[in-house]
Amino acid sequence: MKRLALTLQVLLLAATMSSAQVANTLDVRYHDVAGRLIGAALVDEGGWEKLSYLTTRIGNRLSGSAALEQAVQWVFERMKAEGLENPRLQPVKVPHWVRGRESARVVAPVEKPLNILGLGSSIGTGPDGVTAPVIVVGSFDELEALGESRVKGKIVLYDVPWKGYGQTNTYRTSGASRAAQLGAVASIVRSMTGSSLYTPHTGNQNYSAGITRIPAAAITIEEAAWIRRMIEAGQEVRVNLQMEAQMLPDADSANVIAEITGRTSG
Repeated sequence: MKRLALTLQVLLLAATMSSAQVANTLDVRYHDVAGRLIGAALVDEGGWEKLSYLTTRIGNRLSGSAALEQAVQWVFERMKAEGLENPRLQPVKVPHWVRGRESARVVAPVEKPLNILGLGSSIGTGPDGVTAPVIVVGSFDELEALGESRVKGKIVLYDVPWKGYGQTNTYRTSGASRAAQLGAVASIVRSMTGSSLYTPHTGNQNYSAGITRIPAAAITIEEAAWIRRMIEAGQEVRVNLQMEAQMLPDADSANVIAEITGRTSG
């Protein structure tokens, strides 16, 4: 009985300590404060208005672009106007990729324009563009199974089913190098989204060291599906891709920094 009583006392003490630890975690201690902050944010349209100005009035802000510098200066002035302490610009160098003019079209078996967006850091095609047959794959495994003999000299289209951004995005970020490793002359991906209104979706892509760099772009879900259907019907689809994309030397820009002074309470 004494041993049982001692065991119960130890368990009770452990439970008490556990409850105290839980009560002392940050999410419990600041639950009410966080709730008030979230509630205030939900009824305050200031953040939405700032976002609207950036996206509507200034637009896309690629690093190294004039639009980015306009946004940097606007944010800096807003911080000063709203009374943040010690607003300042911290000079930095940023990558400077320029998309330039771009277009794509099906040249056989029918003539059809394609709605595209070059992927960030892609190289250009040169003034004559790239014209080649398209092969469609739904995964890297399908690409590897085709082998160099069937990929070389082709444009690889990654028509990959949407399985969430994290899982599907790898075909955008590394698809060009995986295709180039087997001799492809260009890479295009179905836009990284689960739904579309004939809108291509872009983002950055990365070239692997030691592998030939090839142009990379995104097309719409609708056009990726159309190309797949044509090829599955036995048609050779040839596409002409024109891209002026180029990477320039790093450009001058700035981080925008300001401070919100905290306070202590008794």
